[in-house]
Amino acid sequence: MSDTLKTALEKFGGADSLNDIINTHWHANHTQDNRTLGGKASIVAHDNVRTRLLSSQKMKLFKMVPEIYPIEAVPSIAYSQKMTLHIDSETIEIVHFLNDHTGGDSVIFFRNANVVHTGGHFFSGFFPFVDIIDNLMSLLRFS
Repeated sequence: MSDTLKTALEKFGGADSLNDIINTHWHANHTQDNRTLGGKASIVAHDNVRTRLLSSQKMKLFKMVPEIYPIEAVPSIAYSQKMTLHIDSETIEIVHFLNDHTGGDSVIFFRNANVVHTGGHFFSGFFPFVDIIDNLMSLLRFS
């Protein structure tokens, strides 16, 4: 989706106008564009997202071993519980909740816009996939 994302960003000044990228968790469908856009903007995510993208991970359920990300594609700004960003007139709160989808998930609150982005915490129409093994390992290794 990188080319589609770049095209969509054109109406906002293009990929070169990005300042920040927020990853809600480490799975590739939420981080794969870090490889394309990470050199252009700061990447913000939970500490565990950074740790996982810099190390080999096994997704046994899907029989996948994602590649380790290059340093420019991993979060350069990380937090353990909560972070607040003030961008123009918007207040953005990024909050990590325990017992989540991957052990490093966050929910993004756009306070002034009254919008919430739930990342992997909510799946429309069915119960969210919660990887109990990943969460247990996250508590043991990354916390």
